[in-house]
Amino acid sequence: MSGFGGASFSPRVKGQPRPEYPPTTSMLKDLFLSSTRVPLVLTVLTYFLQPYWLMLVQCFRELGLNDSGIFTVSTMATHTITYCICNGFYYFLDTHKYLQQYKMHRTPAMEHSGDQFKHTLREAFVSQILLAPFIVYFAFDILLNSSFMQPDEELTDFTTLFFCYVAAKVVNSVGFYWAHRTVHHPALYWIHKQHHSYVGTIGVSAEYAHPIEQLVANQLPIALSVLPLLHPLPTIIWLWERLEQSYQVHSGYAFVGTLPHKLGLTHASGAAFHDFHHTINSGNFSEPWIDWLFGTMDPWLVQGSEEGYLARKDKSEN
Repeated sequence: MSGFGGASFSPRVKGQPRPEYPPTTSMLKDLFLSSTRVPLVLTVLTYFLQPYWLMLVQCFRELGLNDSGIFTVSTMATHTITYCICNGFYYFLDTHKYLQQYKMHRTPAMEHSGDQFKHTLREAFVSQILLAPFIVYFAFDILLNSSFMQPDEELTDFTTLFFCYVAAKVVNSVGFYWAHRTVHHPALYWIHKQHHSYVGTIGVSAEYAHPIEQLVANQLPIALSVLPLLHPLPTIIWLWERLEQSYQVHSGYAFVGTLPHKLGLTHASGAAFHDFHHTINSGNFSEPWIDWLFGTMDPWLVQGSEEGYLARKDKSEN
């Protein structure tokens, strides 16, 4: 599609009138579902895991770890394990050509190089193993001094925790939208260009970004979103959810129509929405409801939204 480009703060389709946006009722429904479904699942998961978490905390204490050490080890383990399992799964699908009916449209020009892939893995190692533990350790010390609970304190009640997750999701979505949209401004796109060197994204490309972007667009929205959670266990579970979603929406797969998708247990629609952002590189800065609110989904609507985008693969194969 012509008229698109990455360095655009307010993306429009050149030579065409602005498309009609979805009705308010549709977007309010999308906002409600996206802001409640995941928080509900995470709240149930948190209470299920709490007894095992307390046993793990006790084991760490017997090993001599303090609160910051417990949080750091748990957070880093969650990050690395999620990274390996999720991206290992997508790498397996790519190399063995399984579930290719769910692979989104790709052309040879969209594929990454072997050198780029190796460089991405090296950056991930430096970030996750060498740098992040120190940042997390000292960040938790700051949180402990601002009413953040200790690892073995009891959780708040179910309803309060649910709304804490809702607040975390909204804060992260809004924060990421504005940070992401800002680095698409022509004056700042040089910061974001590294991430968009992956045109047809893969899971590991989710965290492949310039250090400034890593801090401002990736880590800062998540850091702000954990403030309502007030407890290490929900914070770690929230981190896991953010990582899993990020890897999935960058994986190149949209599991639309599968049973997990019908049950609301995948990010298939989000994967298509964000994959468009990379392959077309225009608009779709966060989630549909917030791009709708601020009018930054013109190109997405012009090409037919999710149905039209996923149909590109069928058209290219015919």
